[in-house]
Amino acid sequence: MRKATQLFRVCAVLFFMVLAGTWNSLRAQEHGAELRVTSFPSGAQVHVDGVDTRKITPMHMDVRVGTHQVTVVLPNSGWTPDTRTVDIVSGHNDLSVTLLPILTVGPQGLQGPVGPAGPVGPIGPQGPTGATGPAGVAGPVGPIGPAGPQGPAGATGPAGVAGPIGPAGPMGATGAVGPQGPLGLQGPQGPKGDIGPQGPAGATGATGATGATGLPGPQGTPGTIGPQGPAGPIGSAGPQGPSGPTGLNGAQGPQGSPGPNRLQIATLHWYQANQAGIAVAVGTNPLGVTFDGSNIWVTNNGSRSVTKIRAGDGAVLGTFTVGNGPFGVVSDGAYIWVTNFSGNNVTKLRASDGACAGVINPANMSACTFTVGTNPNGVAFDGTNIWVANNGSNSVTKLRASDGALLGTFGVGAGPIGVAFDGANVWVANHDSNNVTKLWASDGSVLGSFNAGSGPTCLAFDGANMWVTDLLGNNVTELQASSGNVLKTVSVGLGPMGIAFDGTNVWVANQSGNTVTELSATDGSLLGTFKVGSVPQGVAFDGVNIWVVNLVGNTVSKL
Repeated sequence: MRKATQLFRVCAVLFFMVLAGTWNSLRAQEHGAELRVTSFPSGAQVHVDGVDTRKITPMHMDVRVGTHQVTVVLPNSGWTPDTRTVDIVSGHNDLSVTLLPILTVGPQGLQGPVGPAGPVGPIGPQGPTGATGPAGVAGPVGPIGPAGPQGPAGATGPAGVAGPIGPAGPMGATGAVGPQGPLGLQGPQGPKGDIGPQGPAGATGATGATGATGLPGPQGTPGTIGPQGPAGPIGSAGPQGPSGPTGLNGAQGPQGSPGPNRLQIATLHWYQANQAGIAVAVGTNPLGVTFDGSNIWVTNNGSRSVTKIRAGDGAVLGTFTVGNGPFGVVSDGAYIWVTNFSGNNVTKLRASDGACAGVINPANMSACTFTVGTNPNGVAFDGTNIWVANNGSNSVTKLRASDGALLGTFGVGAGPIGVAFDGANVWVANHDSNNVTKLWASDGSVLGSFNAGSGPTCLAFDGANMWVTDLLGNNVTELQASSGNVLKTVSVGLGPMGIAFDGTNVWVANQSGNTVTELSATDGSLLGTFKVGSVPQGVAFDGVNIWVVNLVGNTVSKL
């Protein structure tokens, strides 16, 4: 009986082992696939078939093989959720999603009062005479006008041929005395007359040429010796004599106090990052930032505007209307250029007062708006022209800064975002093709494409090399500007986005970590990590401080 019981137990154990193996096999067949999701910006929630996975991008999870509906959403951030139907196959499945900003248009405000008319400008110089147009069709002949006054007598015609001699006529009356004839020839000289009285003296004639020098006269007696004249100028120094023997070394003096750091003085960068929490409120969902030499400009993606801030004390100087979905911003020294992601154009504002073609916040912005490619975002100035990255059309547009004229559109990699100028060439970060494109600024010809990590987004030039943020790789890549060779890859925070160079160091905004990282431009070593606002994006340097825009916090941090 005991043996039968033991046999039963062994059979039961074997049965459950087989059942468990079958269950695991069925479960492996049911799932058998992995889904990896990345997004721009990162930190978004992922829903699968309507269920929150409670994970944020970048993320991965096991799913069943088959068709699923995947939604990527960044709540309360100004980014549009993205829902896609995905066919999951066995093995690894990668999904990369780029969220688009939510277009928000506020109600139009009341029209302000008409400003006083400005003074009449001076009359410009007369333009050149235009070319003569073609002759028009001859009109009908008009009525004969009244006879004009008689014109002057014409010139006498040539003499006609002499006719035959006629018969002699009767003797006419004596004519009037004719004019006196010409003076006759001079007659012979008459006899010499008596000598008349002497006339007055004539004018003195011109001085004759100097005669030859006469023979020297006899030497006169010596005169008395005059007083001594002033001393003449000191003659030039004679050649230096040979050096004497070197003397004995003296005792070492005390060590002097350290002098100033001339590199810090030259770049106006005196202190470490400010940790006092200085923040300036701006518009909704700020993204881009630039410095114009005096002030900071911030694009407000969610409120169709840019904010102007005085760099010295953070005072807000004004908010100015631009296009739909403002993204990137750059200064050309006199004007501010803003890319409008949702409007497929750029806006040009005067930096001194934010005016559009002389008018501040006009109802119609067409006078200062220029069409570019699809979804423009990054923008750079090369000293003469403006370069715009078109994320939706895989190209860059070149505009003449003086008048916004289109000079060319040039193809680059997939999903371009950031743009930078190195003094001769333009560099473009292609987020979706994991590389950067180098173009010759003079004609837009492509000089090369170079690998730059995972999800290259923004760029900064340090005077010799190009630094690229790798949004999906959590690092920055340093490329040699002359060759495009990778010099180093440096780890930073989560989701590196904006980047700037301060003359000595490189600063990187980590959007998923709410921090900025400071790196040595010389060797890439980590110098510090500093807290900022929520989801930091663009970075700019004003000569003294670093400015970071915070997408979700609607603020700008000053470090």
